[in-house]
Amino acid sequence: MTAWLSFGSALLALLVCALPRPSQAPLGSAAGESRLGYVEVQASGPLERVTLDCGAAGDTELELGLAAGETRRLLVPVPRAHGVGAVGDLDLPNSSSPALTVLGRRGDEARARAVAALGPAWLARPAPRPAPARGPRGATLLVVLASAAFVARCSARRVLALFIGAIGAALVLALELAPREAPRSVVVLDFTSGEPRGLRRESARHALELFGDAPLALTLAPDGVRLELEADARGEGPLRVVARAPGAVLMRLDLLESGPPDPAANRFGDLADVWVREADGRWTFRGDWNFGEPLPPAREPARSAATTAPAGAGSERGTEALPPLAGWLQTGLPQGVAFLIGRAVEPLVGAAPGESAGASSGASGGASGGASGLSLAGAATREVWVRVGTP
Repeated sequence: MTAWLSFGSALLALLVCALPRPSQAPLGSAAGESRLGYVEVQASGPLERVTLDCGAAGDTELELGLAAGETRRLLVPVPRAHGVGAVGDLDLPNSSSPALTVLGRRGDEARARAVAALGPAWLARPAPRPAPARGPRGATLLVVLASAAFVARCSARRVLALFIGAIGAALVLALELAPREAPRSVVVLDFTSGEPRGLRRESARHALELFGDAPLALTLAPDGVRLELEADARGEGPLRVVARAPGAVLMRLDLLESGPPDPAANRFGDLADVWVREADGRWTFRGDWNFGEPLPPAREPARSAATTAPAGAGSERGTEALPPLAGWLQTGLPQGVAFLIGRAVEPLVGAAPGESAGASSGASGGASGGASGLSLAGAATREVWVRVGTP
């Protein structure tokens, strides 16, 4: 009887780990409502750390490292509640220390106007979709099968069978609750031929670095998730900020003060796995498009680029197989408009506006004098796509 109980516990653990994980809310193509606001604060030392509490919207943990006699005034990002009205209706956050005074909100209206000025044509393009975090499902299954096998072999020794079953169940729970691998972020640089500026969107699950210049907007899917910000103001340079929203997809929006690559001579940067969709909907594969070279000709007759493979999945070089183009990059593109889509391979392409080379390559902190604790483990490998529309 004890052996069957042990076997049952292992089987129950297998069923638990086989249950589907909660699905993430789908990313729409629209920008959505920004959950990021800014307040101006003045702090006086000694003050090492302070919390700005925004209630149900979330909070900001601000690292200052001020010594006695030091004062500093700076602009700090804070969470905004979902579904609030005008900026004037927002309450100021509460400071956990009397040494820091919140002077007022700054710049929210200007950023909202800038996003609205982008127009529906920009925001209707498909948003970047990060891959889900990978978990130890294979290891979990091996533990369950090994536990069941040992329990069956030791059925005559009830105490040992019960012990093995309990250990197996504990290992299954530990593996299922272990932190998942930090997923990489996905960046899409959107351009329209003939226009001098573009739109940069970066998405990641659960956490996203906000290094560099302040983004135009930060959206969450689903919208109502609590947003937690970690800001490091120690040392020189801009604030180093990490936004966290467990269970959500975070996306930042930035304007790009540069134009798209020119088909006559690529002055943008090396691109790989380039696909071109003609205005009539036909797709052709162009391969690698190196810096300074004209757009390569089609490598095979036009065909569909639709695929269910994940973004960035490559093909075996030297074979006839072509690299797939992720569905989210093409689904929902406006009809009657030609598009060029390629994967950027240069390390600085796709860096946040104002971001240093060190931050783009995953260096700790992203600026001199900062603490490395804010750097995300998966931030060193962004997946960057360039998408150019030609009306």
